[in-house]
Amino acid sequence: MTMLVVFESMFGNTEAVARAIGDGLGEDAVVAATDDATPAMVASATLIVAGCPVHNWGLPSQKSHATAERLGDTDSIPPASSDTMPMRDWLAAVPAGAGRVAAFDTRYASRFAGSASKEILKELVATGREPADEPQAFHVHQSPQGAERGSMLKDGELERARHWGLALAASEAAK
Repeated sequence: MTMLVVFESMFGNTEAVARAIGDGLGEDAVVAATDDATPAMVASATLIVAGCPVHNWGLPSQKSHATAERLGDTDSIPPASSDTMPMRDWLAAVPAGAGRVAAFDTRYASRFAGSASKEILKELVATGREPADEPQAFHVHQSPQGAERGSMLKDGELERARHWGLALAASEAAK
């Protein structure tokens, strides 16, 4: 049973959530950025969990990467990286297959924030895989002033991500 967690992250928040999910999934989990999650890795995975930040109410693009990089507050959070493959491009290259999938995103805690996780799950299910759970949102502060230096994630979100990983692993083991 191979479990793969794939992420797109610009400021490190989504990567931190992905790694916490991977911790919850256990030692068989592989956590990889979109640039590193190859079609061979995807094809061998029995569970794929994918996530990214919400940009412009949905999936990030090269244009939204450039905007986020330009607007990043580097005094409070690490500089953005527009070199990472956008999740939408990675999803377009996911081969058809079997197994189960789950999706998450990082976003502001607002009903107006939009969702990337719903689109990720929809795209992964379209490849022939079954959903393992509902899309999940992990929340970030809307400004660096509301966050600890170096992280924009709200308190408790990494622990919640670990617990979700544990639940997914238990569900995967029970099937």
